[in-house]
This record gives sequence, structure tokens and C-alpha cells, in this order.
Amino acid sequence: MASFGQQLRKSHGNTGMTKEDFVQVTKSKHVKPERVPDIAWHWQTLDWQSAERPNLYAVAWSAAAHGKPATAIPATMRAFLRSQADALSDIGTVRLACGDYESAARSQQEALELYEVLGDRLGEANALTHLGTVQQMSGAHDEAKASLDRAVVLYKGLGDASGEAEALNNLGELALRTAEHSRARELHERALAIATRIAAAREQARAHEGIGRSYLAEGQAELGETSVCLAVQIYQQMGSPHATRAAKLLRCRGR
Repeated sequence: MASFGQQLRKSHGNTGMTKEDFVQVTKSKHVKPERVPDIAWHWQTLDWQSAERPNLYAVAWSAAAHGKPATAIPATMRAFLRSQADALSDIGTVRLACGDYESAARSQQEALELYEVLGDRLGEANALTHLGTVQQMSGAHDEAKASLDRAVVLYKGLGDASGEAEALNNLGELALRTAEHSRARELHERALAIATRIAAAREQARAHEGIGRSYLAEGQAELGETSVCLAVQIYQQMGSPHATRAAKLLRCRGR
């Protein structure tokens, strides 16, 4: 693709390229697009795409300026940029799992910026949710709240109830970290109402656990244990390892 884009720029500049010129250039053995390299990992995809993006722009501009290709190439460019954003978000998730919060936040921020350019609201909401998680775990609580608040608004506007419940639960967990127990309970209860309506078991369990933790933190043992037990039951039905974590809350209290 590099030699292809360079030839278009060198031979025709930004103007004066006819449809026949375009066909001729694509047939030339000197500008045959190079094959995509063997790729095994997301970051290899990202490196290749980043290197090739200027050349794709050159090809797209020349094609879009003349005839029917103008309707197809911009869509190709959008798909290209979306794949970059998806790769960045995936890399951010991996880096978070490795405990590299700084790199994880940077990847999610870059993904967010690409989704914003594309006008991909769902991509924005997902990236903000991931970014908020990273910020929360790294102790950047104010930034996490801002990211997750934005995600909730976007999910709600899109009618994505599952995403909204997840973001609300994340906000509830953040409030627990900052000892805002009544606020945490309110957020988890909102998440629970949505998750119950759409039968989202994971978010139901997270909400019950969060509600239970908020009650326990306030010394309301009976209410807290009841909610945690509900969370454990759902986690067990799902076969989730989180059942063990939640059950420890009860064992610690001698139940």
C-alpha cells in the first residue's frame, strides 16, 4: 500500500487524476499494493495500520475525487479507523489485566478519540466505561466518575440498557471506594432495576453485592448479608468465580 499511495501522490498530486489514470496506476507492477504482513497480535495490527494510514488517505482522496469510488472508499477508511479503535481498546484491556494502568489509560483514551472522530457513540460509551475502570483502579477517582457519568448518558441515549447497568454498577463501586455509602447504594439500585428488567444476571449480581457492601459498611448487617446472599446465589448459578469472593464477606462475619 505504501508504494501504491506514494505513486499516486508523486504522479498525480492532489488533482488531475482521471479514472483512466487510476486504473493504469493500479495495474502497474511497480505500484502493486504490498500484501498485509502476517499478524498474530492486536499491537501488530495497530503498528501496521498506523504506518499505512497516510497512504490509505492518499488513495482514498484520489479515488473519491473521481466517479463511483467516492462512495466506497470513505466507508473503507471508516472501517480502517474503527478497527484501529477496537484494537486500541482491546490492548488497553490487556494492559489493565497486567497492572499497567498508565498504558491502559493511554490506549483507551486513544480509542475514545477515534470513536469520537467516527461519530461512533456506542464505541465512545464502551471506551469511556473501560477508561473509567482504569482510572478507578489507579486512584484517579474524579476522572473515573467523569468518564463513567459520560458513559451512562451515552448508553441511555442509545437505549443500551446492558451498558447503562454496567456503567451504573461501576459508579456504585467507585462510590464505595470513596466511602459514599448511600450514594453507592442508590447507583447499584438503579443498576439492579435495569438489570432485572433485561435479565442481565451478571449486573444483577454485581448490584446485589454492591448494595450489600454499602449496608455492611454502615453497620446494617442483616440487610447487608441478605443482599450479599442474593449476589452469591446468582454468581453460583452463572458459574462465576465471583461467588467465592462475595461469599467471603459472609464467612468473615461468621455466617
